[in-house]
Amino acid sequence: QFVFTEQGTAWLPEEITRLDYYHLRLGGSGAASGSQEARFGEALGRLSLKPSEYWARQCQLGSSFIRRAEVPLREAVGIERIMWGSDFPHLEGCWPYSTQHLRLAFHDVPEHEVRAMVGGNAARVYGFDLDALAPLAARFGPTPAEVSVPLDADDIPDDSLRCPAFASGKYLGD
Repeated sequence: QFVFTEQGTAWLPEEITRLDYYHLRLGGSGAASGSQEARFGEALGRLSLKPSEYWARQCQLGSSFIRRAEVPLREAVGIERIMWGSDFPHLEGCWPYSTQHLRLAFHDVPEHEVRAMVGGNAARVYGFDLDALAPLAARFGPTPAEVSVPLDADDIPDDSLRCPAFASGKYLGD
């Protein structure tokens, strides 16, 4: 697996589409013989999959403090590909307001999807034992019921605005 870490999420769907377009254009039958496109096509012709298929098979996205406006892109990225992160200990991360961030981002997302993006996908990729981690999650982590409560912009702590996800929620309405 190849993991992109400390990333936003918004860039990925368009980039995958662009890569597929160029894969088809440069490697397909539309490239004129002897053209620059045809020269790229020689290498692309050796690929067995489209870029989007490679992404779906072997890539993951470490989505640091996913913004509310990025959450609707989860299906285009692949719910099973997103691994939420707080960006701890960096100053721009959402900690110590991780629960509030999860509420802001995921309050209306189905629980099974939140569980996947917030922990299950990372457990699968890195081989974490969820049963062994369950007591720690129960002690320190928010419950699904807590995450499902929407976070009003007025309830975003002022000192959390160093995190872009909170700033966009407070000032941009997303």
